[in-house]
Amino acid sequence: MVWGRAITNWTLAEEKYGVHRERLTMAFDAKLQTILRARALWPMFVTVEEDIKLRRDKYNSRYKDKQTVFWDTTNINLPKPSDADLQRLTWSHYYNGNVGKGGVFAQLCGWIGTFALWTGAVSDTDYLGNAGILEMQKQYAAKFAAELKEKENPFVNIVDK
Repeated sequence: MVWGRAITNWTLAEEKYGVHRERLTMAFDAKLQTILRARALWPMFVTVEEDIKLRRDKYNSRYKDKQTVFWDTTNINLPKPSDADLQRLTWSHYYNGNVGKGGVFAQLCGWIGTFALWTGAVSDTDYLGNAGILEMQKQYAAKFAAELKEKENPFVNIVDK
């Protein structure tokens, strides 16, 4: 029900389940809130110790005690909006279409994640520079460094160009 793959609108859901739309939206909202609360509990990155322990040995000689994060952006294809301003905001010359652009990352241990979805008219450089990714990593590193009673938790960011 959250992903809308089987039933694409509330009218079809009402017909299938014989339940009023108001009840269906209440169930949908409750399920969505449960999912969002669960996701909020997951860490954005693995700890530096987990990253080192779980990654392949060949990376340890190159990155040693660094927490390495590979960043890139990816597109989510969108249908062409009817509003001209939305068309302009979501148009990407690179993808030759209307898209949303989101940040994606991978750590050497295999942990992957995503970041906020923006309009497609933004460049990768602008997205990675202005989305708040580096500030978020700085706060994360400071939190774990304090817990570990260390000076810092060094991140190495590798950005696809």
